[in-house]
Amino acid sequence: MKPVRTGVAARAPRMPATMIACFDQGSKKFINETQPANCDIRGYEGEHGRKWARIPADGIRWNEWGVGNTPSTGGKDPRNGAEVELFAYRRIRCGDGRTFYSRASAINLRSGRSTHLRLPICDDPAPKP
Repeated sequence: MKPVRTGVAARAPRMPATMIACFDQGSKKFINETQPANCDIRGYEGEHGRKWARIPADGIRWNEWGVGNTPSTGGKDPRNGAEVELFAYRRIRCGDGRTFYSRASAINLRSGRSTHLRLPICDDPAPKP
C-alpha cells in the first residue's frame, strides 16, 4: 500500500521543520535537511519529465523557511561560481507527520537559465546518480 501523503495549503502557516532532500556525495544518499546553507538539490526536471538533474548551491540564505514558497539569496553554484536564486515550494505532509518541499526552482543569475525540479520526498527511493 502506498503511504498516505497530503498537500499542505499554500496559505497554511509557516512550518519551520519543513525539510528538503539534499544529496550527500560522500554517502551517495539523500539527507533530509532543514534550512540548509549548502545543498546539492537533485530531482526530475520539469513537471512530468524523467530527466534527472541537479542544482548544487553553497552559501544559501533562505528567507522565511517553512512557508509555502521559500526564496533564497546568496547561493553560488560550486561548479562555476555563478550566483543562483533558489525557491523551495509545494509542501507535502508524509504519513509519519514530517513535511517536505516537493519542488525546487533555480535561476542562474549569470546565464538567466531557470531549472525546475520535482524532489524526492518522504524517503522515496531515487535513481542512482
